[in-house]
Amino acid sequence: MTKNPRTPPFLFVLFLILFLFSIVDVAYAETDYSIFDLTALPTQLAAHLMIDTFTAGLICSAILILIPLLAITIITRSKYSSWIPELALSLVLMGVCVALTWLPVFFIVAFALIIALMFAGKARDMITGGGK
Repeated sequence: MTKNPRTPPFLFVLFLILFLFSIVDVAYAETDYSIFDLTALPTQLAAHLMIDTFTAGLICSAILILIPLLAITIITRSKYSSWIPELALSLVLMGVCVALTWLPVFFIVAFALIIALMFAGKARDMITGGGK
C-alpha cells in the first residue's frame, strides 16, 4: 500500500498568491501625471485613513515585509531548517522599504544591531574556544 505524496508547501503558497491576485485589485499610488510613484503610497494611505504619514509608512512597510516573509517561512520550515533565509530576506525587504522612503533608516540599523548582538556571544565562544 502506498501513501499519498504530501503536497509541497511552496505549491500551497503559490496557489494562495495566485488566488489572492485573481480576486484583489493591486493597489498603487498614482500621481497627477499618471506615473506610478510608490514613494507617495504612504502619503495617500495617510490621507485616506486620516492617520499620520509616519504611521502609514510603517503600515506599508509591514505589509511589504510580512507577505514575502510569511511565504519564505512556510516554504523553508522543517525540523532541520535554520532561520538564516528569513533573516536575509527581512534585511533585504527592510532595505527596499528604506529605499522607497517608507521606513526610516533607524529601523534597519536597529535590526542589524540586534542581529549583531545575537551573534556576539557565538563569535566570542568561537574565537576563545569556550562553550564546549
